[in-house]
Amino acid sequence: MKRTNMTAMVTLTISAMAAIGSAQDMKMSLYERLGGIYKIAQGASNCVEMESADMMLLKNNNFKLAVSGAPQPLVKFGLTAYLAHIAGGPQTAFFDVAAYDQGFMLSRKDRDHAWDIRWMAFQKAGVSKKDFMELKAKYNAMFMKAKPMMAEKEKFMDQTSLYARLGGIAPISMVVDDFVNMLATDKTQLENPHVVKSLTSGKITGAGLKYLVTEQLAMAAGGPFKYTGKSMKDSHKDLAITEKQWGSAAGILKSVLDKYMVPAKEQGEIFTVITSTHGDIVKSGGN
Repeated sequence: MKRTNMTAMVTLTISAMAAIGSAQDMKMSLYERLGGIYKIAQGASNCVEMESADMMLLKNNNFKLAVSGAPQPLVKFGLTAYLAHIAGGPQTAFFDVAAYDQGFMLSRKDRDHAWDIRWMAFQKAGVSKKDFMELKAKYNAMFMKAKPMMAEKEKFMDQTSLYARLGGIAPISMVVDDFVNMLATDKTQLENPHVVKSLTSGKITGAGLKYLVTEQLAMAAGGPFKYTGKSMKDSHKDLAITEKQWGSAAGILKSVLDKYMVPAKEQGEIFTVITSTHGDIVKSGGN
């Protein structure tokens, strides 16, 4: 009798714990369950890279034209923002990704194949099948309502803004992509154990960092974006960034801007914006 009672109590306890876990999951938004911007961005980045190299999808001329015509950093940024937005995140869907997807005119077989790739991409980013399927359902709901369209050249509300003079979100995303790649392998940055710990903690992804820096720079330049990350002070408070590391990062950015032939006037405006964050990023007294 006692064994039966004990078994019943264990069963009830396990059931109660499962119910609590389910209730907690229900309280979290899909955006949170997906891992926020860092995991969503990593999944989107994986997706763009894998789809762009897939020979079956590249047989579709519309898809092939889109792949060859748009820089990957731009596509990653647009897809990340769109997926984060439909998942309930604070990001703005700058591109109507579902409408562009409709414009590819993929066959049912190709579309099923594309979703297999997308699942592998998000699984690689650490997203669960359950959460991915919920994201897929939300995307497909938008896809069914979307009207086919092809990508167009960005139009600017203010031609005199720094954002417009830089060329808009495409060049900005490309600059940030190169900058973050170079920063992540910079010996001066990697001398800082706090930076190394942050980059290897699993909480931050390179793709997520690129998304947020692109969003931030585009907003600061006068573009139609709102930065959705932490403040510079909060995001750097535990990194103990030194003047040496600040200077090295500035040098890397200068080399990337030179590579993309950004004029001196625009470079000066960019560095004015960046310099305004110095006090929030560099640790007081750090050399």
